[in-house]
Amino acid sequence: MSARRGVLTFALAVGCGLSAGCAGALAGAARGQIEAGNSELATAFSQGRAGAVAALYTGDARMFPPNSDVVSGREAIQRFWERSMPASEVWR
Repeated sequence: MSARRGVLTFALAVGCGLSAGCAGALAGAARGQIEAGNSELATAFSQGRAGAVAALYTGDARMFPPNSDVVSGREAIQRFWERSMPASEVWR
């Protein structure tokens, strides 16, 4: 193997290793954010706080509840949860 080819191979290996490490760190950070959001959602839901649940959605979010129409927007999502939470005692 020529010296130039060896240097290129080494550079490529280091680059791939660094990018895999960076990707792993980013995935770990994303996982932490997702788990924190899930925890916040579970707490708000278990306390019956429909407004706090709806606040976790974007303003233009859409929900697709089963056997129901699409629910569009944070205010409509909050109304949906206000109506649905009393029937969901099993979740608390």
